[in-house]
Amino acid sequence: MLTKSNRLFLLITLFILLTDGFFVWLNYTSARSVMQEGLKEELAEAHGAFNLALDGSMEMLQ
Repeated sequence: MLTKSNRLFLLITLFILLTDGFFVWLNYTSARSVMQEGLKEELAEAHGAFNLALDGSMEMLQ
């Protein structure tokens, strides 16, 4: 049998576990979103630099 204090301890532990899990999930999704935005910006910058280099190379060949 669980005593009253054991039940209270388990209830508090479960509450802490659930809230901590929620905050970990929230932080993960936020960080993933920020990372994806950063990767999109890097991709756009690399694409522009590649096109500039390609245009320069094409002008040299003509």
